[in-house]
Amino acid sequence: MKQFLRRLFCNHSYQITRWHWFHGFTTMEPRRLEVEHRCSKCGKITYSYPERGSNAAEFVLTLTEKEW
Repeated sequence: MKQFLRRLFCNHSYQITRWHWFHGFTTMEPRRLEVEHRCSKCGKITYSYPERGSNAAEFVLTLTEKEW
């Protein structure tokens, strides 16, 4: 119960933990990005699917290139 209330009232600060390319939900689509975000305060995990060529996708790709 305590964990549920913590996640409910948390001011989430998400950080990108990992990403990968995948072929959509039907495996017939062109490659897309799946990005996992984790809140550093409560541990909640969310996923996002930015479109190819969008600013969000470019940001994820350039961010990870700098880290490696």
